[in-house]
Amino acid sequence: ALVPRGKTRAQFQACVGMIGRIMENPAAQAYFNEPVDAVALGVPQYHDVIEAGGSRAMDLGTIKKRLLSEAYESVDALAEDVRRVFLNATIFNAPDNDVHQCALNLQTNFEIALQGCPKIAAVCKTPSSRDLSAAMNSSSGGGARAG
Repeated sequence: ALVPRGKTRAQFQACVGMIGRIMENPAAQAYFNEPVDAVALGVPQYHDVIEAGGSRAMDLGTIKKRLLSEAYESVDALAEDVRRVFLNATIFNAPDNDVHQCALNLQTNFEIALQGCPKIAAVCKTPSSRDLSAAMNSSSGGGARAG
């Protein structure tokens, strides 16, 4: 899981910072930080259109809450939700619409920021000298072998 401790600590911190910076963007504040209120915006078909497009509603505020509550299994899972926010905007809004254009710009910024996210180093057990000796003693023959 993506949590603020252990081997995912650096990734978690990077993601919190990344989401925070995106949410500070004026376009995100205008369009993407809160769930779409389809009734208030006068677009009652919003959820049907998004679902018909193979997606589901998502917003940056919900992503931040899920991240802080340790609900994401990985950076990839978080990235999938962020991409979903922008995909929804491009599915619902025409290409010449400001929301559509802002979504494309923010997604580009997000993808660039994501490249800087720390990777989890592979956990590798370093064998002890006793393990090495036991392995060497258990090998048969003493000559070279093709493996």
